[in-house]
Amino acid sequence: MRRGRGMTSALVIAGLIALALAWAYGVIGAAPTPPGARIVQPARPLAAPANAPVRVLVLGTSLSSRGTWIEALEGELGACPSRKITVGRLARPGGASSWGAAALAAYYADPSQPKPDVVVVEFSGNDASPYNGFPLFVSKRHHQRIIDLAQSHGAAVFLATMSPAWGQNAWERPGQARYHALYRDLARDQGLGLIDTIEDWRALAGSERKTLVPDGLHPSDTAMRTITVPAFYEALMAYLCQA
Repeated sequence: MRRGRGMTSALVIAGLIALALAWAYGVIGAAPTPPGARIVQPARPLAAPANAPVRVLVLGTSLSSRGTWIEALEGELGACPSRKITVGRLARPGGASSWGAAALAAYYADPSQPKPDVVVVEFSGNDASPYNGFPLFVSKRHHQRIIDLAQSHGAAVFLATMSPAWGQNAWERPGQARYHALYRDLARDQGLGLIDTIEDWRALAGSERKTLVPDGLHPSDTAMRTITVPAFYEALMAYLCQA
């Protein structure tokens, strides 16, 4: 009898732990904030004076470190007649928000690095992985460090949801919808910029998605130029290109 009670208690405890982990990693919980406007501009005005050159720094994961879409974005922003806009990247494959906070701090501490006027942040996909990421509340804390650091150096902040994971990669990120929603919540609550491309990616037909995101996680350069570059261009051109 005691052995049976002990087994029951162990199962109850295991069940409670599983529920706690599911909640912590966004698998269960309150309904995530749904997508709204694809682009939300920061409430914080651009610190650079009119006509002065400005620099954008994209801080993120392999989605930002791979391919030539950053260069393509800079080329598109070259259409601004009133100021020169350059775009750089500080990104690492497998990087999560803890790495992002540390990397940005090191970047600012290096006097040889050009200081950005805008920091675009994208870590929601990797943070959503229980293997490499963090519970939602920890992810929020790391992102707050990034936001505070960038703003303390005079930069405006955009949060960017990138392509969602599909297939096996989605199984490894079971709560990804709530991690994407965290960006919407932070942008709304703190007046940050938001570039929310999730709906654009989800609108792809199955065959098109398999072509553009063949491994279910990393879009091809063509895909990034098709979806990500136009969204970033729309957000940054409106914010930075002041007559």
